[in-house]
Amino acid sequence: VVDLDGDRACARTIINGFGRLEGDAHGTFTLGLYHDMLTRTAGGWLFESRRFETLYVDHDFPAGAPQASSSEIG
Repeated sequence: VVDLDGDRACARTIINGFGRLEGDAHGTFTLGLYHDMLTRTAGGWLFESRRFETLYVDHDFPAGAPQASSSEIG
């Protein structure tokens, strides 16, 4: 979602991330929201600030080895 006000904008982006350290059987799932402030310059849009708001974290993400996605398979 982007709210535009002339040469300034406020943007919000929902993300989810999955992570697992090498050798760790379990991973982490994080759901969050980026709050961005942007300014338009002659060269394009630039970030003024970015804040991440954590909405949910699950450290009991399913165990097991990561699987290759279909786009990674030969």
